[in-house]
Amino acid sequence: MSTLKVEWRTCLRMDDRRTPRQRVAYWLRRLATRIDGQRTLSLAVETTPPLPEHVLEAGLQHAMDDLYKYVSTEAKHAASDRLLRFTRPELFADEK
Repeated sequence: MSTLKVEWRTCLRMDDRRTPRQRVAYWLRRLATRIDGQRTLSLAVETTPPLPEHVLEAGLQHAMDDLYKYVSTEAKHAASDRLLRFTRPELFADEK
């Protein structure tokens, strides 16, 4: 009976700044964010074995969906906290 071994490698880099080109690109993305207030992200994905583009796009869409859920939850919590601070300031008296 033979033994089989499954091997894979995944590398995910965001806003990598190792080379001069990457540092300039990062600086330009930060400048653009200051100008228009929108965020940008540089994402490099490498896998062995290589994955088809549609799989990477589906993964990115899933990640954006998760980010949306996270940000929505945080906004809900911040709104609830603001309401509590307004209606029941005594609950937060020790934070000052």
